[in-house]
Amino acid sequence: MHSNQVFHKNPVLKSREADMDVKRVLICGFTEGQGGMESYIMEIYRHCDRTKIQFDFLNVHTFQIAYADEIKALGGKIFYVPLKSVDMKGHYQALDKLFKENQYSGVYYQCNRKLISLDVFKYAKKYGVPKRVMHSHNSTQEEETFVRKIREKSVEIQMDNYVTHYFACSKEAGKWMFGNRPFTVIKNSVDTSIFFYNEESRQNIRQHYQAEEKIVVGTVGRLVDAKNPKFMLKIFDALWKKNKNVSVV
Repeated sequence: MHSNQVFHKNPVLKSREADMDVKRVLICGFTEGQGGMESYIMEIYRHCDRTKIQFDFLNVHTFQIAYADEIKALGGKIFYVPLKSVDMKGHYQALDKLFKENQYSGVYYQCNRKLISLDVFKYAKKYGVPKRVMHSHNSTQEEETFVRKIREKSVEIQMDNYVTHYFACSKEAGKWMFGNRPFTVIKNSVDTSIFFYNEESRQNIRQHYQAEEKIVVGTVGRLVDAKNPKFMLKIFDALWKKNKNVSVV
């Protein structure tokens, strides 16, 4: 036996030491919907080496965030922090407790609208989290109130004091969210295997929408301005004028 080789006789001790080697990242920005931001993170989470890195999730909503059961099954923790507008004292206390009791290697905030608070980043910096990332997933948002615009402007002025890295899903999204700040474009990860052609699925979908013999045009996305649904209607109108045997789903 090599003189430097060490065996752990205590399995509990070995487990604790292994846990200490796992880097944990706090994910922020999840909602209850299984939308683009949530799907992006979950694709990474499902395929990363969870013996080396683990995700925890911040929930600031009164409802359960998307993929909660899967997150727990994969080893992630979900921490509830009340909204400042609902419980200001509880909001600050929960954030302080969260970062005081958990050692994070990074905070990764997913944004599809401009932030009105940097509280998460402020506490992350206070407790020495080295990587504090803001990731823009949008290039527009609905008209905001005057008060919200002021709060967004305040955040924009202070961002560089607390955020260490700026990511965006596209150049447009980065420019809109971060202005002239340097940012990195991170392409959305997609498990392409789920999109492989499947004749049975094709027929089932066509039967469901009663479109067996039609040209089918599909779209995926919420009916909001950011998804540009009006352009989809223009495409369908152009197709309809050329061929009436067309269906949109």
